[in-house]
Amino acid sequence: MSLQHDSGFSVLLNRVGRTSSNALGYADTGIDVTFDDVASENIHLYQEVPATGTPLVGIWQPDGRNVDPSVVTDASSVTAGLSSLLGSPSSGDWTLFVSDVVSGSTHTLDTWSLSITGDTVPEPSSVMLSLLALGVFLGRRR
Repeated sequence: MSLQHDSGFSVLLNRVGRTSSNALGYADTGIDVTFDDVASENIHLYQEVPATGTPLVGIWQPDGRNVDPSVVTDASSVTAGLSSLLGSPSSGDWTLFVSDVVSGSTHTLDTWSLSITGDTVPEPSSVMLSLLALGVFLGRRR
């Protein structure tokens, strides 16, 4: 699963649990998580973290492994975190890509959401209007 906007791209999930000794990865059902680059644990090996359950909940680092799912493992480099989306405008098209690369079972994406936080930058025209209003106000006080 990946998220893309403009030139930013982040890999949220990529065959979680897949290692050199576990070619399929985890077979758990149910994930209800929030992704954050500064979370304490990466989601790729979530079963190794104490107190995980079904469904998996909590705040996790995205997988970030921008590698072909057929060869990705826990040793693959993390190169596509959410930080690659920094500076992207909140407007425009955001694309969530989901793919099931293992046959035999059916999975469903029930819901997803995107929360964008950051500073608001005023439009140049609103700054000029504010300065003009201040000038008019100060001019009338004299």
